[in-house]
Amino acid sequence: MWQPVRAAVPSKDYQDEIWKHCFKRSCARSRRKSRNYKRMLIHIDSMKVTK
Repeated sequence: MWQPVRAAVPSKDYQDEIWKHCFKRSCARSRRKSRNYKRMLIHIDSMKVTK
């Protein structure tokens, strides 16, 4: 059900860090994970631009 987005993720380690920091801490308990996942990907994309 979860589809990886290759374009927004520069590396596996970076993805895992963002995942732990932004997703598991704030959204893991939520049942609307798909919406939170999309929001997280947008956040990754914006961070990639700033970085």
